[in-house]
Amino acid sequence: MDALLTIVAALAGGLIALAGQFLPGRHEGRRERRRQLLEACATVVSLSEDFRNRVWEERVLGKQGRVDAWDLSRSRLAENQIELLCEDAKVLQALSELRRTGRDLGSYWRRGSIEEEHLDDLYRKLKDARVGFVSAARRLFR
Repeated sequence: MDALLTIVAALAGGLIALAGQFLPGRHEGRRERRRQLLEACATVVSLSEDFRNRVWEERVLGKQGRVDAWDLSRSRLAENQIELLCEDAKVLQALSELRRTGRDLGSYWRRGSIEEEHLDDLYRKLKDARVGFVSAARRLFR
């Protein structure tokens, strides 16, 4: 009987030790994933605002090549990171809207022949989509 009790105690101690090693690592993994998601969200927001500023610089200040020099690949990377790391439907929907409105503004701007009212509308829609994305993403980090 003492031998059986010793074996049970040893197994219980081993299980406790394994759980003690597993749980902190799992928590650390979640923390890292959350940090990566926050960084990707912040990158998308800042690049979206940067894009709007570049359109404004070309439109109002007459600077050339500002939109063409925008970092599209970095934006795509951050958007893809969000899609891989985030499971929240509202955030993913807001990201999709932000991507769509940015693409609409960019393609219209690059056409060259533009109507000011339509451009203003697209510019405002991108700003609204950015605000919507920030609002949706902010819920993840409260």
